[in-house]
Amino acid sequence: LSEVEVLAQCVVMFLSGQDSTSSVIAHTVYLLALHPDKQMKLREEVDRCFSSHVRRVVHV
Repeated sequence: LSEVEVLAQCVVMFLSGQDSTSSVIAHTVYLLALHPDKQMKLREEVDRCFSSHVRRVVHV
C-alpha cells in the first residue's frame, strides 16, 4: 500500500471506531435510564472512585 492508501485506511478505521463507540455509549445510557437501581449502583461506585483517587475535578 502506498502512504496515501495507508492514511486513507487509518481515517476509515478511526471514523468507524468512533461510530461504534458512540453507539455503545448511547445504548449504555439508555439501559441505565431503564434500570434506575443499576444507575444508582454505578453512581455510587464512580463517586467512591473519584473521592479516593481524584483530589479535585476542575470544570472549564
